[in-house]
Formats: sequence, C-alpha cells, structure tokens
Amino acid sequence: MEVTVPRLVVASYKGKNGKTAVTLALAYALIKAGLKVSMFKVGPDYIDPSYHSVIVNAPSRNLDYVLMGDKVVTRFYRYSLNSDIAIIEGVSGLYDSVDGISEVGSTAQIAKLLRAPIVFVINGGERINRTVRAIIRGG
Repeated sequence: MEVTVPRLVVASYKGKNGKTAVTLALAYALIKAGLKVSMFKVGPDYIDPSYHSVIVNAPSRNLDYVLMGDKVVTRFYRYSLNSDIAIIEGVSGLYDSVDGISEVGSTAQIAKLLRAPIVFVINGGERINRTVRAIIRGG
C-alpha cells in the first residue's frame, strides 16, 4: 500500500538549527495557498507536534522507528491519505541515530523509508560563511 501524496522532510545537520521554524513556515504558506497539509515529526517528540497542530488545526503524528519499526510507514500512509502534501520534521541532525553508528531512528532513515525529498536547513546566522559550502558538499 503506497499513498502518492507529495511529501518532504525538513532536516538539518544538527539540532536547534531552525527546523521547526522552517517546518511551520512551509506548512503555513501551503495552507494559505489552499492545500490540506498533514504534519509529522521524526522521533518521540511532543513539543514540536503541538506547534504543528496549531498551524494545521489537526493532530501531528510521530514517526519513531525505534518504537514502531516499519509500522512508521503504515502510520505515515494512514495519516497522510487525504492530504495534498505531507511535511515531516526531522529530529537532531540528518544522520543522527540512537546508537551513533547506524541510521536507526534517524531522519535519514525515515526519509529513505518514505522516499521523501529533503529540505535541508542551514542557519546562516551562525557566524559561518565558507563552512556552509563544506556542509552542503559533504567535506
């Protein structure tokens, strides 16, 4: 069972870097454009989903692979079924995982499972300039 609802993941290279602000701004803009948006959060978070819910006036759902395993895919499909687009806010850094070695529980894992493109957030106000290039290019 695969739902063809367009989707995107909002991620960053670290936590506390503006993912929530970007996620909320995207959702708000899409709603103002007349789209029905479903919201999700990677991991066992309740604060960010509460912000999502205010913007979309509907529940935001957690997608926590550590607790749910492959059921996160079914959960995503169930709760995005009647939407025009789904936005999934990542957790921590894109590849940060529960064990620091694998991708288990990471935003990258969820993006791969859902075959979702990633909007990558970089906080340009962090006193970085040329370093942004290295972050984007991976080296």
